[in-house]
Amino acid sequence: MNTIKRYFKTLLLLFSLTGCGKEFLDIKRNSNQVVPKNISDYQALLDYNPVMNNAGSFELVCLGTDEYTLPGKTWETASPVYYTHVKNGYIWADDVYEGKEVNDWNWAYQRIMYANLALDVDKLEVSPDQENNRNNVRGQAMFHRAFTFYQLVQAFCKPFNPGSAETDPGIPLRLDYDVSVTVDRGTLKEVYAQILQDLTTAVDLLPDFQENNYRPSRLATYALLARVYREMDRWDEALASVQYVLERKLDLLNFNDFDDAGLYSFENMNRGLLNPEILFYCHTSAGYIQSNGVVTEEFINKYKDHDLRKYLFFKDDKKFYGSYEDIPLRAFVDEMSRWEGFTVKDWRCIPRDKKINVSVCYLNDRQEVYAAIRKAGVLLYEENGMISFCAEDNNRRVVFKQSNDVGKPYLDHESERSVHNEWK
Repeated sequence: MNTIKRYFKTLLLLFSLTGCGKEFLDIKRNSNQVVPKNISDYQALLDYNPVMNNAGSFELVCLGTDEYTLPGKTWETASPVYYTHVKNGYIWADDVYEGKEVNDWNWAYQRIMYANLALDVDKLEVSPDQENNRNNVRGQAMFHRAFTFYQLVQAFCKPFNPGSAETDPGIPLRLDYDVSVTVDRGTLKEVYAQILQDLTTAVDLLPDFQENNYRPSRLATYALLARVYREMDRWDEALASVQYVLERKLDLLNFNDFDDAGLYSFENMNRGLLNPEILFYCHTSAGYIQSNGVVTEEFINKYKDHDLRKYLFFKDDKKFYGSYEDIPLRAFVDEMSRWEGFTVKDWRCIPRDKKINVSVCYLNDRQEVYAAIRKAGVLLYEENGMISFCAEDNNRRVVFKQSNDVGKPYLDHESERSVHNEWK
């Protein structure tokens, strides 16, 4: 609960609000506060991809999978401070988290809170020509909430069994953004019923296609419905949902168009935004696996020798490199702040267009993370667990700008200002 409340404070930073109940939307307490008052405000909340797209709650599921292995002494040498759940999840220990924060759980309820808040768009009085936009936002919020409930039951509940679902423990079904309200765990049947209710409502509100695949569409909703029906052994409804999608979208990548010479075969696809196969883009933080795990021979051998995926996806001693693009700096900093526990002084100072190589996204040491940011040519100052990217702190910074041939340290203020101007 403490972590959920901290995430609520993060939500307040987006809208500069105070309070923890519904009343905070009703009163604008000073000129610096922005109360959601139109459809665009609520859409902006759902478009905040560090929460809605980049922190999926299936890390534990990835940790316990069997298509990769940690070679040598990688498992033994992993830090017990930062990677307790990684080590325990990998060996399927009885106590995975040992009393520490559970990212899959905390990030999920942060996302659910955003979705519940966005559903207040229904309270707006809008003109008839804006009704479709409002329905779109409502449908997206319901998809996000249902998808997150689905992720949680996959990780923390028994598989759905029609004979025992009425008594099997579920998860807390938070249908309101007021964190002061206590919600019981409920049953697995109740959770799946809520998931289906949200999704079947969303399909009537969403368009078949969105302007980008960071936003859930009707096709993505039907695809998720197919998964849910499959989990419930409702095969006819699962098939109907799949057919709806395939009748409207059959796009496939031609792997002959990609070069397997580089480390990242899909670097020009903007992290999936330009991939026509993706209906809805999201990912989880499984960085220790990505940087250290090795795909098993048994798994790789499932691909035939003429299958181009075998050479586009797996490189560098059988490591998976199917990522689509270097990660935006803001997403990188957001994810590393969760893993490493530092605070960002002012997110507005982080350059929007700067990207950082994904191969250094998940380093074990905080100073290595800072070094990776500095080597990308970005101003950074750290003090007492808080980092700043703002120009007013440049008199205390040391910046490293990566050149084409050798890194050069910049110690003087004029050089720092030139780097600052470059990423402005």
